[in-house]
Amino acid sequence: MRLKLESQGTRPKSVATPPTNLISEAVTMFCVFPKSDIGTQFILEHFPRAWVLYDFAKTYWLSPLHQPQDKLFEIGKIFEAVAKHFPTDGRIHKMICLFWDGKGELERAIEHCRLCASLSINDGTVTGFAGRLRRLEMKMARRLNSRNR
Repeated sequence: MRLKLESQGTRPKSVATPPTNLISEAVTMFCVFPKSDIGTQFILEHFPRAWVLYDFAKTYWLSPLHQPQDKLFEIGKIFEAVAKHFPTDGRIHKMICLFWDGKGELERAIEHCRLCASLSINDGTVTGFAGRLRRLEMKMARRLNSRNR
């Protein structure tokens, strides 16, 4: 069939799924599982990139199938895998801190920032993780002060 079309001067269009769609589909598929371990393992084996794990965590958070506390626990495990397999990627660690901060999980954001600051990871900002850690600690102190009033 293909040769016949080519001999007539017509080239058949090939339809292929771009790799980013495959990655996105894989990430979304694993968000229905009650635990993130299988998805994390699959991503590390087949798409070993920090941003894919980060996208998995974000997509897992949006899944309506899990309770918020269960999601936070599983996302914590995904981010631990990022820290283990991509320990020097400052940009992804910055995004993790911002994720935790955005979800109101200041303790987790501070803990992750401390880890990154202790490892002297560069996040691309002027003050780095040390400055981010100071800001998060001030934010935590304000939160605690407002609760004590």
